[in-house]
Amino acid sequence: MKSVIALILFAVCTILNIIAYLPQIIQLIKTKSADDINLYSWIIWISSSVCYIGYIILETPEIGVLSMEFFLLFMMVITASLAAYYQKRKRRKSHN
Repeated sequence: MKSVIALILFAVCTILNIIAYLPQIIQLIKTKSADDINLYSWIIWISSSVCYIGYIILETPEIGVLSMEFFLLFMMVITASLAAYYQKRKRRKSHN
């Protein structure tokens, strides 16, 4: 019973983590602006996720946990890439 509850909590946590990235990604695409996004924070999040993936591989090679963390990393990279693109685009426009 304990392991079933743990799996349910893991699934809910993972789903909420994935959903949490969507509003930011949608906002970036919709406004084409990343003025208030700090890229250094996203670099730290991405680095943390890569370290966590390394930990999972070395200590608990659970495929479900690993695949979810890879997907979260993917969402982080999308968000950071969009932010970097729109910030660079704005700097380019302001210099012209």
